Amino acid sequence: MGLYDIFKWVSNPTKPVLQRIHLGSLEDRYSSYPGAGLTPGKLSTIFQAADQGDLREQIDLFEEMEERDAHLASILQTRKVAVQGLKYRILPYSNNPQDVTVADLVRSVITSLDFDQIIINILDALGKGYSVNEIIWGVRDGEVGIEDIEWINPKRISFIHGEKPHLIDVTKPTIIKPPPWKLIFHRCILRSGSVVRAGLLRVVAWVYLFKNYALKDWNVFNEVFGIPLRLGKYEPSASPEDRESLLRR
Repeated sequence: MGLYDIFKWVSNPTKPVLQRIHLGSLEDRYSSYPGAGLTPGKLSTIFQAADQGDLREQIDLFEEMEERDAHLASILQTRKVAVQGLKYRILPYSNNPQDVTVADLVRSVITSLDFDQIIINILDALGKGYSVNEIIWGVRDGEVGIEDIEWINPKRISFIHGEKPHLIDVTKPTIIKPPPWKLIFHRCILRSGSVVRAGLLRVVAWVYLFKNYALKDWNVFNEVFGIPLRLGKYEPSASPEDRESLLRR
């Protein structure tokens, strides 16, 4: 069966690629922690590299911001959970038997997936500006269907060739143009402009930088002046051993 859009135009898409095009790497667990010793100059350099298509340090910074700033993490989580908690229904476009069949198929696919987790993965775009998930196709009873939708680490995405996502093959390394019907690309349009600059975390990065400066000063103050004063007294007739004992305490 061909692909029907809302205007009932029929297209003959190419068959989906069954092989996975993105394989996770242990390197994805590690971060360069660009937030350590972050300065205005360093933050500006990170953003300039992202504007040119090199997003790794920007994504590492955004992940670090979510981990270290509890308020920021709470705000993002609230937005994600708000969408995740919405009720939805899958309805056919019309009473046409074929539309009803398509709606039933979509409903069965969604109920077979961990759709709540998929929603959270897609909404990763709130902070970073984009999210990319791979559709895992499989063959069952002679028909091709969706078996899973897996999150792709945004560090493995490149926009060096424009606004459309390309995959970074860590084994080469090369930039791969994804085949059709393989990726779900969600762009969170919080503001106009390039996708690499559209995320919420990019907007608040400068505030996060200056907030960290204040936290560092506060910690230094606590370290110097937060220790309670201990006052010890001894009698004029105290022996040297008693005085040394007081000093040790």
